Amino acid sequence: MENLRTLQEYGIAPEAVLDGMADGVSIQDADLRVLYQNRALRDLGGEHVGEYCYRAYEGHETVCEGCPVAQTFRDGGVHMAERTVATAAGELSVEIHSAPLRDGSGRVVAAVESIRDARVRMEAERALRESEAKFRTLVEKSLAGVYIIQDYLFRYVNPRFAEIFGYSVDELLHGMDIRDTVHPDDREVVAGNLDKRLSGEARSIHYEFRAIRKDGEVIDIEVFGSRTIYGGRPAVIGTLLDITGRRRAEQERSTLFHMMSHDIKGPLSVIQGYAEILSQDRDYCKDVDVAGEILKASRRISALVGDMLALSRLESRQAGLMLEDVSLRQLVGQAIMDNALAADNMDVSITADTDEPLPDIRADRAQVLRALGNVIANAVAYNQPGGKVWVRTGMAGDGPAMVFVEVEDTGAGIPDDELPHVFDKYYRGRRSGMKHGTGLGLAIVKAAAAAHGGGITASNGGRGAVFRLTLPVDPGRG
Repeated sequence: MENLRTLQEYGIAPEAVLDGMADGVSIQDADLRVLYQNRALRDLGGEHVGEYCYRAYEGHETVCEGCPVAQTFRDGGVHMAERTVATAAGELSVEIHSAPLRDGSGRVVAAVESIRDARVRMEAERALRESEAKFRTLVEKSLAGVYIIQDYLFRYVNPRFAEIFGYSVDELLHGMDIRDTVHPDDREVVAGNLDKRLSGEARSIHYEFRAIRKDGEVIDIEVFGSRTIYGGRPAVIGTLLDITGRRRAEQERSTLFHMMSHDIKGPLSVIQGYAEILSQDRDYCKDVDVAGEILKASRRISALVGDMLALSRLESRQAGLMLEDVSLRQLVGQAIMDNALAADNMDVSITADTDEPLPDIRADRAQVLRALGNVIANAVAYNQPGGKVWVRTGMAGDGPAMVFVEVEDTGAGIPDDELPHVFDKYYRGRRSGMKHGTGLGLAIVKAAAAAHGGGITASNGGRGAVFRLTLPVDPGRG
């Protein structure tokens, strides 16, 4: 009452407050006779003060079934119902809320009814259902395992998660402790990482561990999980991948790497050394030409082994770059010098346009030099007698602090259907002809660029092929 007196002091009548509401409001007596309507309700259904609610709004002769106002008079409580009502603009879905009005003794003497347009809420609920259905479909069909963990129990897993571990979804959700799916040697790590997120010490964690399938097979798992709230309490939601195949491939690569480094390169060096002696001294070898062919073949095999090892190092996740501040201009100059003899033999001239000032870059000197050498060697090898090669450098403008090296030649160019494949391992296009090579040179360039956070493209310019290598000034930034 005090608040009402305050409103009246400001000249604000209680009816004005009700008329300012967006919801329709009526006050009804125990016979469901309308005592008051605010403006919104009058606009919605017309003036009906003094009429029975069920007759005025529904055209009925008796109280509507489930009427919330009637329920309020029966038990003195607050009630809600949804109805479709007829209006001048057509049928309208509404929410009807009813609450009691009591006299000084606490007796219910009237009820206040509010009517709200339910279309906005219903549309939001429909959109939410559609969104949830799309999300569920995405999760249920995901190639990654998806999970929710709480109290060390699985609260949700998708079919892919169950498939990875060899269980059914029901088996995992019926009280299975997550530690039962983890290799004993890794349980402490997994439990610790879960506790960090549940306690809020870490928001998200990405790590790998060994798991045990239902059939006892040990598998390698990569997992990413974040803290969330589920059912009002902390939980962890995340995804995981079975990386067993990847781990085996890495092990096989490591084994092959070791074999090529020791079991093949060692004997090959011996063959190459003796072939070189025989090719140079007729006292040891009557047929120097045969020895020369052996030497060339062994060098080609040695080059192949070297390129395979270089590419393997670059593609290996464990490979680290030996970063240092290097001058791109100096590296380009060295790569040109390394290819000078081959260019002279092909009667190809190499011109460097490296006058634009460039900052030093943080790079693995040996890897970048090899990449530059491979691109220039390619431009020389696929050129024509009397041809030219241009090497240009500059700021790339492809992002913060990127530099480029562009190599253009006057060769026949690259057939359009081969452009997408020139950086594939062992790919040798139609223009290769009888040229010797390992088929790995440009693949190494691509891998070296990617390892630094850069890239390499190939195109046809106005005179021949154009290769553009981009590198960040500092791979650790941006």
